[in-house]
Amino acid sequence: MKAIIKYEHKPKKKVSIVKIFREMYDLTYDEVVEMCNNRMGGISPDDSFEKYLKIYVRPVLFKLPEIRDSDAWEAIDSWHEGSEIELSPMSDRRLLIETNCVAENIFQTRAYAIFAVRILKLFDGVISENEGLSWQTRSEFKDKYQPILTLSRKQAIKLSAFELINFAEE
Repeated sequence: MKAIIKYEHKPKKKVSIVKIFREMYDLTYDEVVEMCNNRMGGISPDDSFEKYLKIYVRPVLFKLPEIRDSDAWEAIDSWHEGSEIELSPMSDRRLLIETNCVAENIFQTRAYAIFAVRILKLFDGVISENEGLSWQTRSEFKDKYQPILTLSRKQAIKLSAFELINFAEE
């Protein structure tokens, strides 16, 4: 998955990367701290967005109880845990948001959409998912992903387990 965000100005207020990370995966503070302590989240609890315009988030999905304790997820290859979302600067006041997998599961797609909406709000920008051929406002992007954005963490994990099992069988 890949999108370009075009903006006019950088955000003026300080924004915690951990807060965005928590929103993306609907994590508790303790879950984020555990991931950061294991150095697997790609961020530390003290990082702020202003410090970096290039960040990545890589959740340790198999540490979440709903995944770790689920028989459905046992059949899933460990490479799915390595899925990450990266934000990096481009030229001309543009940011690139991308995942390292062409097709993501619903849980990761939900996190990608939440991240993009949050970055769009911070930068008051527009987004393109087709290499800049067309642009969407934050509202248009949010409407497009609304069915996934309204899923709870538990629902997204459950749907992803079914999705990944079917993928693994193919």
